Amino acid sequence: VYDRQKLALTKAVLAELPERTRMAFEMHRIDEMTIAEVAAELGLSTSRTWSLIRDAYEHIDARLTGV
Repeated sequence: VYDRQKLALTKAVLAELPERTRMAFEMHRIDEMTIAEVAAELGLSTSRTWSLIRDAYEHIDARLTGV
């Protein structure tokens, strides 16, 4: 039950992200694409892509730890 609740919460937290940030995070973490591959797919620089992914990690961590 706990794992299902955590998964549901994670999905909700991902839905809170701006679309491009969510897409970058999902491509990197779920689709296992490199930062360079994600950047090319989204038409962004690798540094901007990493910023989006970092922002997603920070948002998810803050929401899941209650900070």
